[in-house]
Amino acid sequence: MKQLGAELLGLKATLTAAEAARTLKSSADRIVALVKSGELGGTILQGATSEFCLVKRTEVEAHQQAAADFLYGKDLLKLLGISRRTR
Repeated sequence: MKQLGAELLGLKATLTAAEAARTLKSSADRIVALVKSGELGGTILQGATSEFCLVKRTEVEAHQQAAADFLYGKDLLKLLGISRRTR
């Protein structure tokens, strides 16, 4: 469906919501919500019984680069030498 949607819209550089979520370490539901609100560039395609979300690859890469300087919780615990059991 991704390839069909990309060809119909003329968007060659698109990701599905799941692919964008994996790249940004988020959830697919959050990605769809961001696309619907206009905070993340992309398109929602209406299927017969479901909707498909295509996200612009350039937008995902820009968000990924912007978040590169931030630490995630697990990375911070590892950096500080705190084990999971001490939390």
